[in-house]
Amino acid sequence: MTTAPYATIAAEAVKGSLEHVAEIIVDPTGGASFTLPWEDLQVTFAEDWTPHIQASITAPVPSAVQLDLLDARINCRLRINAGYRYQNGTLDVQPLADLGLRTRGTRRPDNTVPLTASSDEARAQDRRRSEATALPAFTGINALVQWFANYSIYPATATVVSDFPAAQGATAVAGITAEVGQPMWDTVADAAARAGVWVHCAADRTWKVRYRAVNGATPQHVLEVGKNGTIEETDSKIERGPWANQSIIEYAWTDAAGVDHKIYGRARISSGPYSVDVVGYKTDHIVINRAVTQSQADAAAATRVGQLVTRGRSISLRAHSAYWLRPGMTVTVKLLTGPAVDHIIQSITFDLGTGFMQIETRQPLDATITTGE
Repeated sequence: MTTAPYATIAAEAVKGSLEHVAEIIVDPTGGASFTLPWEDLQVTFAEDWTPHIQASITAPVPSAVQLDLLDARINCRLRINAGYRYQNGTLDVQPLADLGLRTRGTRRPDNTVPLTASSDEARAQDRRRSEATALPAFTGINALVQWFANYSIYPATATVVSDFPAAQGATAVAGITAEVGQPMWDTVADAAARAGVWVHCAADRTWKVRYRAVNGATPQHVLEVGKNGTIEETDSKIERGPWANQSIIEYAWTDAAGVDHKIYGRARISSGPYSVDVVGYKTDHIVINRAVTQSQADAAAATRVGQLVTRGRSISLRAHSAYWLRPGMTVTVKLLTGPAVDHIIQSITFDLGTGFMQIETRQPLDATITTGE
């Protein structure tokens, strides 16, 4: 278990009386940075959302100059730091997220400023392909993410950090297209699914190409109820709605000669307790307007069903904030009844005003995925 970048005492300290500390630093375009006081501040990290990080803030109205600098149109950024003041007086505050401002309002007569901010995938959703030229021939998923991230956050240059070698996903991304008018993120998300990886922009603005956690790893925190526990509320749920054991991705496009094409990627759970041969079919179907090969389509469907089959059973819990936790990490949950169980974090919201976090979990994948008809 690690609490990095926080001190190792943080895991035990959050179980007792502890002061939570947070600050917002505004980095505007065309002005000096300044600290923004706040009244309410929530930051959410989620593996199934894009953008990966989103923040909601309520602040008192600042000076007229500072209010003008809070301009979402010109890439104003918010750096959020969070942490603890331990009982011995030691301050342990670390960067939590570096986000782009998305909206800023002004409310009268209560004199507050509501703001929203998000990680840089939002820039890839903002920018759409404008050229009708062919894309470069990418050597793998890393090169594709680098090109699309640079295109999206121009005139800045993106930093890409990958768990994979340069040639990873070369076949998966071969021939991938981005039509005029398509958001850059649509192609990145499709390429990630074909290559079986997870792409997101992290809290430090680096673009990550990662393994998506499918099995529980070493727990990074223990959450339990009781006298020495940190859990305040839990809500266990088993539901069929977001869950599926079969995925069909329909790729449809028209080529340069005006010929219409359609290819179906198919994948299903073929072993384990959620196999289609054991419990029948719950089918997910989406349509993507992009050229693809049959193997690429099947790979994308396999990635999608692997995510969907883990969503049927979850725990939503409210506990004292452990600011080092992120989606994809494993936590051990000890409730009043039953054994301690490891869960994978799907999303986590830190409420900086209360010092509590809301965690949504998913269960590890224990199944075989089969593609094709």
